[in-house]
Amino acid sequence: MTDIVKIVFFCQEQDIATWQKISELLSQGKSGMMLQDFLDKLAPDAGDLLDDLFEEVDPSELYAEYTEQNENQFMFVLMAGSDGDFVASEFRKLFKALPVTNTRVAVGCDDAM
Repeated sequence: MTDIVKIVFFCQEQDIATWQKISELLSQGKSGMMLQDFLDKLAPDAGDLLDDLFEEVDPSELYAEYTEQNENQFMFVLMAGSDGDFVASEFRKLFKALPVTNTRVAVGCDDAM
């Protein structure tokens, strides 16, 4: 079984276009430097918070199986391999540094979605 990490949050109105691009990148499996660059647009050096994650998880293996947007609310369902707890922990750190609210990060497995 593959772990999944589900992230739900609300962004600021002015950041919707950036989050839409991040959503596209994650869906295309482009979670490396491009993702970090877009995160830096939201908060200085936020992309650097993914460095620990990328030391353990190859960026090409981190992608969104599913994304959803409803106005300024986003949901990402990320494939996390066999270490969902670690991936979730790293994303919790990241989202604390970003201008978002009501963030929820949960770990599950692919057959639960």
